[in-house]
Amino acid sequence: MKNELVDSDPGSQHPEFLRSQISRYNYESLDRPDKIRTLKLHATKERIECSLQQISFSEGGYEALSYVWGSSDQLFNAYILDEDGNELGYIPLTANLQTALCDLRDAEEVTTNVFWIDQICIKQDGEEKNHQVALMGDIYRNAARVITYLGPAVADENEEKCGIALLQLLQRHFSDNYALIYEAGGLLPALLMKSKFPVVTLPEDLQDEADFDKEKYVVQGWRWLLQVAYSQWARRLWIVQEQLLNQKLVMLHGSSLLSWDAVASIPLLFAVQLLPKQYLDRFWQEHLQSSCLQVLRIEDSVYALWHARQMMKKMGRAQVGRGLLQNMAMHQTLECWDPR
Repeated sequence: MKNELVDSDPGSQHPEFLRSQISRYNYESLDRPDKIRTLKLHATKERIECSLQQISFSEGGYEALSYVWGSSDQLFNAYILDEDGNELGYIPLTANLQTALCDLRDAEEVTTNVFWIDQICIKQDGEEKNHQVALMGDIYRNAARVITYLGPAVADENEEKCGIALLQLLQRHFSDNYALIYEAGGLLPALLMKSKFPVVTLPEDLQDEADFDKEKYVVQGWRWLLQVAYSQWARRLWIVQEQLLNQKLVMLHGSSLLSWDAVASIPLLFAVQLLPKQYLDRFWQEHLQSSCLQVLRIEDSVYALWHARQMMKKMGRAQVGRGLLQNMAMHQTLECWDPR
């Protein structure tokens, strides 16, 4: 059964100590070329526990996680249990995945506990990895849904709530514009036809003749909104296939599910000057200190993803190949530093 740890010892829960108590998990070989592993995430709060099973990717029934690996340091552990709850060993995790798994476990709107997550489901050394990576297109395509993890909730719970409310408000308010933004085929053409948009002003509750001050930037949720919309998901090459191969796609921030379209629309709305530029400038100066060119590249890249997904909705999966090629071109100047 599970190892009984001495809770009175503060070091007894440290990952390095725990690793000394059990061995690293020994992966069972996949018995067919179409087989993958899925994980069942347990509800245990004290640590990450899961069990693995083999299925054919065509069976589906799992949700795939899209996330940024971040630092390659694997300082955390997932503990693999068998059907009887016996420990079989540990799998080391990066900090980003540890946080993502905790948020997945705690997300009330995520009703499944069966996932495909590359860092756990693929043996990271040996010949298997190359074969499994080659299957990733099929794995994402056959998933019941893809969840894009945006990172943990901000420390201020009220700011998190205000940011989510602002995101939902802006998505509804500007909804009549999206057809024209899509038809424009690019952000510059969309900006040039701004006068034709049905909605060109902010929601009444956000309109104010006063200067855009720091308090409103935080209290109204703009800082949260920009942190989410321009975060690493919008700036890495791996996002391309993970965001385009499945029609069912949501985002997870902390333990809250967000509409993918709502988040992706924010860089578009800033690009066509429907949202206050002062907040965008403040965000880039304070948090990322990136050049204007980098901002434009992110907005163009997100637009290409968004446009390809809208096309897929209208015309089906036959358009995915075109979308992938467009986005590879868009993303080639952006970051690609996941160890995959």
